Amino acid sequence: MLKIKKIVLISLTLITSILLVLDIKTREENETINEEKIDAYLVSQNEKIEEDEYIGFLNIPTINLKRGFYSISSNLNNVNKNIQVIADDMDKILILAAHRGNSKVSFFQNLEKMSLGDEINLDYKHKTYHYRLYYKYYEDKDGNLAIKYDNTKNTLVLITCVRELKDKQVVYVAYNI
Repeated sequence: MLKIKKIVLISLTLITSILLVLDIKTREENETINEEKIDAYLVSQNEKIEEDEYIGFLNIPTINLKRGFYSISSNLNNVNKNIQVIADDMDKILILAAHRGNSKVSFFQNLEKMSLGDEINLDYKHKTYHYRLYYKYYEDKDGNLAIKYDNTKNTLVLITCVRELKDKQVVYVAYNI
């Protein structure tokens, strides 16, 4: 009986190690693809953006986040695959959402490390915008979300879930500087 327990324990340890290595490799591959797509976006000056090309990228230096995103009309604009564009009116507001946690699509996993006043850079359709984080607030995760912002300012909103509270989401509001 003791021998079977040892074999099971060794097998589970081996399987867990393999899965961990595969997850790390997948994350590294995704990051390489992201970097290549950002580079392609920066080199390209095309007015017409293809379905599988980034329309822009988000850069938050304080949390080491640099991630591209797709057009709101792209099939790749999906929170289960990428940062998702929820609303796109660059004269007024851009709303982005992403997962946080431990999965390979947890692009907003470190947003809670941001401090009020942090700078957020956004390159969108080859135009650069600079924002400052002004506040954050929590909302129920019920399919309805009231975005609270000053509609006289160009606004960037980032939305993600709350790690400790499964029924809440956190909304970060930044204004153009």
